[in-house]
Amino acid sequence: DVRARRLEKERAATAALEEALEAGMAPASKSEEEEEDSLEAQVGGAATMVEDAHMDALREEVERDLVQGPQRESSGVGVVATYAPLVMQICSEASLLHQHPRLRSSAILALCKLM
Repeated sequence: DVRARRLEKERAATAALEEALEAGMAPASKSEEEEEDSLEAQVGGAATMVEDAHMDALREEVERDLVQGPQRESSGVGVVATYAPLVMQICSEASLLHQHPRLRSSAILALCKLM
């Protein structure tokens, strides 16, 4: 969506420049270009802030879904809530971990990621 908007903006700017050149108009002077860039940066900055806020909201929703489960499902339990008891049980079995070093490293890594 962001890429499409940027592509449309670039196409519009290119089309406007081509029209100006065809009409025999000289390109804008340096000061006019700087003013346009400054204005575009200000407008682009506001759009970027809105996009950042949207991305933050999506990131929070995904994190909540991982921990608590999707809100749309009545019985939905998140990934963390599903696997945390299993990982904790494996990590608490010292004899099992000593017999299987690969299981030990995988279980400890999984526990760290769940924390």
